[in-house]
Amino acid sequence: MPLPIGLVYTPDARVVLDPDRQIQDTVRLLFDTFRETGSVCAVVRRLRGGKILFPRRIRRGIGKGDVLWSEIDHSRVLQILHNPRYAGAFAYGRTRTAYNARLKSVQLRVERSDWQVLIPEAHEGYILGRV
Repeated sequence: MPLPIGLVYTPDARVVLDPDRQIQDTVRLLFDTFRETGSVCAVVRRLRGGKILFPRRIRRGIGKGDVLWSEIDHSRVLQILHNPRYAGAFAYGRTRTAYNARLKSVQLRVERSDWQVLIPEAHEGYILGRV
């Protein structure tokens, strides 16, 4: 399973914080800002106002594995804040695929109590003691 930005696999398949300090510091800044303000919009405003770019890793195709830096947006902050990996937890089954009336596949969010797997403290994280 691919890891979110700020976390990487070691050669022996353990999950650790990305050794790139700029990536770590930027991810920490996002969580620290949210902890301080309690607002996703405030996080976006502060990072954009400070001209702080946020990293993302290319997942496939040309440049796979490379890190790109760009402005962060509201939906990206929400994705990061809701990802249990940042709390050091392994989770599987957070979404399910269903089909709409046009038979197009759509992703549905699953309640935490219905996730197939949730392993708190599976690895080091950016948020301590929360899942």
